[in-house]
Amino acid sequence: MTRVHFARLMVSLLLTVPGQMKVAGAVVKAKTASFADVNSAISSSHDGDTVLVPAGTASWTSTVTITKGITLEGVGKGETIILDDIPRNKNFGRPAERGQINGSRQLDLSRPGRASRFASVGFLGVRGSPRGPSSGAILRIELTPRQSFRLSGFTFRRGQAVTTTANNGSVVIKGKATSPSVRVDHCHFDQLYAGTCILIDGCLYGVVDHCTFDIGTNAGPSLRVYYTNWGNQPSGWGSWADPPYFGSEKFVFFEDNVVNNHTRAPERGDIDSQHGGRWVARHNVFNNCNLFYHGTDNGSAAPQYNLGTRAVEIYNNAFVSSGQRVSAGQDRGGPLVWHDNTYTGDYGGGMGLAIYRQTDYYAKGLLGADGTSPWDLNATEPDGTHVDGHPSYTYAKGTHIGPNDSIIITVSGTPWRPNQWVGYSVTNTNSASPYFHGFSWIASNTNNTITIGAVSKNTVQAKFNTGDTFAIHKVLAAIGQPGRGKGDLIVGYPPTHPPIPAWPHQAIEPCYSWNNTLNGQNLNFSYNAANKLLTENIDFYNNTPMPDYKPFTYPHPLTKER
Repeated sequence: MTRVHFARLMVSLLLTVPGQMKVAGAVVKAKTASFADVNSAISSSHDGDTVLVPAGTASWTSTVTITKGITLEGVGKGETIILDDIPRNKNFGRPAERGQINGSRQLDLSRPGRASRFASVGFLGVRGSPRGPSSGAILRIELTPRQSFRLSGFTFRRGQAVTTTANNGSVVIKGKATSPSVRVDHCHFDQLYAGTCILIDGCLYGVVDHCTFDIGTNAGPSLRVYYTNWGNQPSGWGSWADPPYFGSEKFVFFEDNVVNNHTRAPERGDIDSQHGGRWVARHNVFNNCNLFYHGTDNGSAAPQYNLGTRAVEIYNNAFVSSGQRVSAGQDRGGPLVWHDNTYTGDYGGGMGLAIYRQTDYYAKGLLGADGTSPWDLNATEPDGTHVDGHPSYTYAKGTHIGPNDSIIITVSGTPWRPNQWVGYSVTNTNSASPYFHGFSWIASNTNNTITIGAVSKNTVQAKFNTGDTFAIHKVLAAIGQPGRGKGDLIVGYPPTHPPIPAWPHQAIEPCYSWNNTLNGQNLNFSYNAANKLLTENIDFYNNTPMPDYKPFTYPHPLTKER
């Protein structure tokens, strides 16, 4: 054993993390970097061991699966090189929520009649649900409670085989319950095929540090974080019923990394999350990319209970844009602490706060934020207030007499005051129309016209043909929107408690921004004030440090292992 390996082993034996079982382990050496030799060495290892992989280049055509709390260590970036030649297809994987999670029965909505039946009662349907990476990854790590895992010193590179890009992860780390010690460090992810470089799923805490991410065509995020079974509840329900825990260790930390986006899409190479995900990005360099993560607005028409990101901290990072105009990023849901970041180059505004469900089509209109979805805080009374258990109040109805395919509604007479309906929601209620249930928030109105705020890109758009009827409602807050946080615990899958669908009484947890600069000038949150769901100094604060906030220890304690 070399002095370096001996020193690393001794440090790993001495270092402990509260709640973590760290036992003395042996060093197991793989003969080569080949799949067979690495797999054999892992098979010979036990919890607490270190598996050392020598320098060399090897093509892997199968996934290495690890179910032990070990350290898997290569010699270093550019020395121990694994080529991704694993066959997969672009439709690889199934929705992550199918199967079994913590013994809860998982409803397979692909069975005939299931999707339509649950759509009719208002289950939380979402678009583009994540795929369950049961195969196709380069490495798949499955941890039990109290197991720790570390991956260090590898280059993972796109191979030469005909391998189709897929929406899964190259390195997938999953845990059935809390594991407080997961680390990926000093690795290079070099233009891989899979949509995500590192996927961390379950309820895992840890750090990704000192890695380099080169993001090529058709690639996805550098890191994706799900807390699908936080608190032993599926789909992120438990995460949304707990406090944000800002400044604590209860996150996945992404620190001291370099991300190089080689594509023209600024969200490539970002950090993404949903299902109650929690992460911290700090002290990184992001070249030609931003941070853009999902809210409670993403999944297929068949309900998948895809709650959005729960809590995020972004600070002390350097963002550099050269040759393309991009935004600083986007928060699509949950509270965000965003401070002391520097942006250099051609950025088109600050970190955006967005609520996609105001303009999208979900499960025949029940599940978009159109003022009638029972998941949202809607106005139920004429005075614009909400009373639990009361139906949404309809403020106006009418018939469009203007041209077909219109985003401007025209009615006869002059029934309205100018801009009376700004910030309300309008829905097409004509069941014979191709735009039935299309909806959007209202940007402006005259005495007899309404102009909608945005047109959905989905199948049913917020447009109106001559003779189409409409109704106007009002949303007060959308489930999981920016600046909303802890709410009622929703139990099970399908949920059994509280009586659902219902507004889960999510508390206001504001987003905070301070000391962010663009080319030396102050940079703040950006948002669309016309939609009326986000109010400065209530839902978010600019130029205001978060009260009583203190960042978690930097560097992360787990980085002391090297």
